Amino acid sequence: MKYMILIGILPMMFLTACVTNKKVPSPKAFPNNVYGSFCIIDLDTGVVKGELLAIDSAGMTILTNAERTSPSQIISIERSKVVTAEVHVSSTSNAGPSLITWAAFIPFLSIAHGGYAVISLPVNIISTGVIIRRINQDFYGFIYPDHISWDGLVKFARFPQGIPAGIPLESIR
Repeated sequence: MKYMILIGILPMMFLTACVTNKKVPSPKAFPNNVYGSFCIIDLDTGVVKGELLAIDSAGMTILTNAERTSPSQIISIERSKVVTAEVHVSSTSNAGPSLITWAAFIPFLSIAHGGYAVISLPVNIISTGVIIRRINQDFYGFIYPDHISWDGLVKFARFPQGIPAGIPLESIR
């Protein structure tokens, strides 16, 4: 009888082992992005959202409507008018749906904890709820001037050296 219980418990022990999620790509597998970072620019006159095209010591050039839902507009903003700039460098993950599926499965593993499931189940439900809520909302980024200097913003522009002279602004999409 003891061996039957052991044989029944043994597979449960292997099901709760730590694993790496294979849905998360390695850094080499991430796609390259030719666009500049998405920005939310707080001006003394309002807010501008869009893609950071270029930046120099005098100001920045923004392509509004970075979501490409309506006609875009390219605007130049003087440096003196920028109060703060929130630069979104990347999302936290490009595999959101598969991570949500994986996170939703985790609370069911608390069954193998036996009597400790009373403690581990609520912890798992709360933690996976936070994970699911934040997977598609969060981003890696910086806020100017708190976290990055004006000169540091250059590397997140589509054209870090400035918009090339031979490119008409109307052709940039």
